[in-house]
Amino acid sequence: MVRYADDFVILARSRRIIELYIKPAVLEFLRPRGLELSEEKTKIFPMKNNELHFLGYVFKHRENWKNKYQIIHEGPGIHSGIALYPSSKKVKGLLNKVKETLLNNQNASAFELIAVLNPILRGWYNYFNLGNSSNYRRKVGHAIYQKLMR
Repeated sequence: MVRYADDFVILARSRRIIELYIKPAVLEFLRPRGLELSEEKTKIFPMKNNELHFLGYVFKHRENWKNKYQIIHEGPGIHSGIALYPSSKKVKGLLNKVKETLLNNQNASAFELIAVLNPILRGWYNYFNLGNSSNYRRKVGHAIYQKLMR
């Protein structure tokens, strides 16, 4: 159990399920621990044809996903669902950090450059290891390869 978690997302099929079952269960879970939900920060909204940006990830609902892109399915044979992937801001941030690292280490040997880049890339790849991130990780890997070749 995480002792201090101040941000979390709960996804459910309907507002009614959240209001009748999930929210009371969450409140009951938090109360004995001396915690409570902030009413001004707690939001309940429909995900249908919407997206949520949360901790560097994007939760996006669409009616026509290919099955391989969905993380949360509506049901068998139904192509609508929610996908999860890194935000473009985080991808650009990583590429800028790699670019800056390469500029600052132009005279470094390949071994030294790998030693500097590995912790940066490993941390980013480990954090963005959920949902449909593999497609973005592949694009990031290719972009880094291009930067290294230049």
